[in-house]
Amino acid sequence: MATREDNLNKINTELELMSDDELDNVVGGGTMQTIGDSNFLSNRNLIHGQAVDFLSIAFNWNNISKNVDDGWAKAGVTCCTVFGSGDNKYWIGGREVSRKEAFAHVLRQQGCSESQIANFDYDGYAGAF
Repeated sequence: MATREDNLNKINTELELMSDDELDNVVGGGTMQTIGDSNFLSNRNLIHGQAVDFLSIAFNWNNISKNVDDGWAKAGVTCCTVFGSGDNKYWIGGREVSRKEAFAHVLRQQGCSESQIANFDYDGYAGAF
């Protein structure tokens, strides 16, 4: 019979073998993106509120999701947040864009240079890019 320690070692080994994208799907791809989007938009004064984490979003999805979608709209980005493991969807001017392009759009609006955008720490915001 496997011990608790054996089971933890197996889990740790399996997690180490997962890519970042696979790990995002395990913990909720779209949900994690929405957490990151909320924090990004809050840091840029497009939404107001405290930092969002997985527990708060799990119990308050509708309000947080709407707040994030509204924040993106202020920047001219249409966002459809997705609960669970699907990816959020983003559009600018009716054209679907990547999450990274949506972030870059906001950064441009706020006066960042292309060099600053290229060197922006996207990894600081939960979810896959």
